[in-house]
Amino acid sequence: MTNSAVYYQGLNLLQVQRIATKDQLGVISVIKKNLAPKYGFKITYDIDDLITDIPEYNQTHDYYTENQDSIKKILETVDCIMCSTAELAKHLSKFNKTKVIQNRLFKPIWRMYNHKSFFETGGKPKIIYAGSSTHFHKDSEDDFDERITKYILETSKRFDWIFFGHRPKELENPNIIFHNWQPLYFDYPENLRQIDPDIGIALLQINDFNKCKSNLKALEYATLGIPGVYSNITPYQYTSCKVSNSDQFIERIEKLTSDQDYYEKIKNKDYNMIKDNLYWDDKYIKFYLDSYFKKKKKKK
Repeated sequence: MTNSAVYYQGLNLLQVQRIATKDQLGVISVIKKNLAPKYGFKITYDIDDLITDIPEYNQTHDYYTENQDSIKKILETVDCIMCSTAELAKHLSKFNKTKVIQNRLFKPIWRMYNHKSFFETGGKPKIIYAGSSTHFHKDSEDDFDERITKYILETSKRFDWIFFGHRPKELENPNIIFHNWQPLYFDYPENLRQIDPDIGIALLQINDFNKCKSNLKALEYATLGIPGVYSNITPYQYTSCKVSNSDQFIERIEKLTSDQDYYEKIKNKDYNMIKDNLYWDDKYIKFYLDSYFKKKKKKK
């Protein structure tokens, strides 16, 4: 980001993401005061995390905590905050105007996958967790409690437990399958299809930060043609297999891996619930563009 005028001539909109420092506040303040009025553009802050309240276990906690004063001033300086969820917008509305643009998937790389489950193939059930290291603190369990990690280890011969991206230190075990996170996002969907999981899991601690997250995991698992087990938290409020504790998690995994009718019911119910909000289709792209570039009324 620069405050050099040459970069802003002819600009309609300046979208910023994840700027947080005092220096970045200085630049955005100059742009807002001097350049935006001169060239007639608006500034939006595009955001999908509650960066004003980062949990201690999140690896970005220290960085954002140290920069809270400048973050809040930046949010107040821009013209609008574009949020990925209504819950996030609710928390950030005290700083500025907000607009909700939900996360969706890019269809060319997230095509629907015709998955054949272990019920059909006769193989061992494959259960996947796909998530980054921000869900854990120093490789210890956080979104996974002790009871769940113990259950995973105890059932590692019955099920293929697959961790894509990161895993708790307690699950660094030869019987637990691990795949490193891929640096290129466009490779990620194909990596998941090659793994060919049967069940997805998305567990989150109950806190404001996680309540503000989007339902991306539910969207991803839907395109893989598999059911998911989700924490009973705002992002997954419309999924049909939610759990509030480790006992419920274990119960749902056991039922999904033993009852084919239940497996198919959960998979189909979740897909039907979110299918209309799955992809960046023409209608939603138009909504997205209209949200950023409001049409000016013609003078009579």
